Amino acid sequence: MVDHISHQKVLTSNICSNLSTIRCICISSNLSTDNFSKNSVNNKQILCSIPVNVSPFSIIIYQNLTGFKTNLFSNNLNYVNLKLIDQDGMLINLNGCHWSCVLQIDVINFTE
Repeated sequence: MVDHISHQKVLTSNICSNLSTIRCICISSNLSTDNFSKNSVNNKQILCSIPVNVSPFSIIIYQNLTGFKTNLFSNNLNYVNLKLIDQDGMLINLNGCHWSCVLQIDVINFTE
């Protein structure tokens, strides 16, 4: 049960409320992978899922300490389009802030 009193701008709840809207940042691409998000199993274009475990307005730094790699199921690579989406597949608005990433592509057992 949630009570809302608009004139006092008070929100009261008798259960635990998660006010953190973005729990993970997914790097999505135009490339077909075999990865998927637990919340969006039909999206097979996720290259990486980055947990958000910092305070609001902090810098999020991700290092692939486990050496995780993904397979791309394409022998033809014309362009790569990357976008940042949340755990629900919604585009993340960074309000003009810049972001960067390093994308390493290894060609293994390439056949035409």
